[in-house]
Amino acid sequence: MHHLTYRACRENITRLVTSGPSVADLLVPACPGWSVRDLVGHLVQVCRMAVDEEPGDISELPSPPPGVPVDELLLSWVELEETVPGARPCGRGAAPVKRRPGRIVS
Repeated sequence: MHHLTYRACRENITRLVTSGPSVADLLVPACPGWSVRDLVGHLVQVCRMAVDEEPGDISELPSPPPGVPVDELLLSWVELEETVPGARPCGRGAAPVKRRPGRIVS
């Protein structure tokens, strides 16, 4: 059940981030100095840590990868989620995330 909740959160974040052309550039007030793209990059890095099963020191926040476009980060996040230990593939009727130039859609 947790995998469904995680997927729903990722899909909701994806919809928000892709809702406008400049959303990824907005600053995140709760994360001084970070843009929405930086925060998405951080979430992807955390997911990568779970996939690699090397959580490391949880007190050290993984930095977002510099210069990676948000649409590539979102695509990586989908791909990583499918390999998270205990995750299940998208259910029947669930549309896979497809890459289109400049944006990610589900």
